[in-house]
Amino acid sequence: MAAGSITFTEATSGSVKLITFAWTCDASGNVSGNPTAKTYNGEIVACVTVPAGGGNAPTAYTLQIQDANGVDVLAQTGTARSTTNQETLKKPLGAVADSALTLVIASAGNAKQGTVYLFIR
Repeated sequence: MAAGSITFTEATSGSVKLITFAWTCDASGNVSGNPTAKTYNGEIVACVTVPAGGGNAPTAYTLQIQDANGVDVLAQTGTARSTTNQETLKKPLGAVADSALTLVIASAGNAKQGTVYLFIR
């Protein structure tokens, strides 16, 4: 069952794909169950988390990006994301092979927001 809402966008520059997940969590502080329409291949080279400002900033939250098998392609590095600062997760991260991706946010607070930028090569 889907929780929260996500808007996906994708840009490609050379061999790098940038997937943007703009998210709003549900009343229980969660986002999940909304996979990307496209499938992806490659190494995850970076992931940037940006919390919303003001009253929409999340509490310290946990982030995963799961493939179709439920594997966290961020190699479980997304715990305790900042409530106020942009943060970058860098290699070593995981990879994705011909799979849609699902953003999973937990414990972010009621109707909080943020953006995740995922770079795949």
